[in-house]
Amino acid sequence: CPDGGSCSGGSCGGGGDPNVDESDVTDVESGHLNYYNLGPGETRYFKFMAGGLDSNCQQGWQVGNTPFSNQPPIVHVLIKRGDKPTINDFERTWNMNISSHYDCRLGQWQPTKTGAENLYWNYNTGPQAEFVEMNEPMENQAFYIMLYNNGTESVTNQRLTVRVWD
Repeated sequence: CPDGGSCSGGSCGGGGDPNVDESDVTDVESGHLNYYNLGPGETRYFKFMAGGLDSNCQQGWQVGNTPFSNQPPIVHVLIKRGDKPTINDFERTWNMNISSHYDCRLGQWQPTKTGAENLYWNYNTGPQAEFVEMNEPMENQAFYIMLYNNGTESVTNQRLTVRVWD
């Protein structure tokens, strides 16, 4: 099972690790769309359940992170399978200078993201949204979203959207 997943009888559990502190986590479902304010260095956590693909690699999930037009693009989204992402996870993936993309038809990550297999990101420092998509075949399980303001200014009206196809 992925890091933080529970296994029984060879099957991964979907609830995430019972040792994950979810006291600061908001559960969200497909169709979630809301706006959040984040101060400098602040994080907000969310959790959603997803898994499975159809034979055409068309089912999966997408998370969108969009700055309001008059706000600096300093809030980023990082998603982790089975556990909450950390600031260290963010810094490690930020410095990779790539985004995570799974090519379902080839059955592999493009490019290979050694050491970050359970992390998903698509960082953008411009005014466009960050869209993180995943079409990797897997059992239904927990994914944790971290919105992180890595800037020195407060940001208002940061839009987060979640879409899960099943």
